[in-house]
Amino acid sequence: MRKFYMLTLCVLLAIGSHAETFTAKLDKTKRLKTVLPENYLTITDLKVVGPLNGEDMRVLREMVGLNGDDEQVKEASLDHLDLKKATIDKDEHHPSGNQGQYTERGKYT
Repeated sequence: MRKFYMLTLCVLLAIGSHAETFTAKLDKTKRLKTVLPENYLTITDLKVVGPLNGEDMRVLREMVGLNGDDEQVKEASLDHLDLKKATIDKDEHHPSGNQGQYTERGKYT
């Protein structure tokens, strides 16, 4: 009987700890914040498909607990971010923050 309870507990923990992936499908007219649910700051696993712009990058920074100055202001709920099917568009209207640019080997100028 003890084994049954332990097995049940393990199954319940496994089910409860499995985070469901939220997939955000974007295009030129659908931005990240408009396709995310109201409680988007509680999402732990996010997959983005389509083009991201500066406005979307700000939303992602917010989801990992950063403010506009890239300072940690809260604990992040987002544990996993899948950008394999995402692209990052140049966006003059919604710059993603600092006005510098990345150069060779990831250096920021």
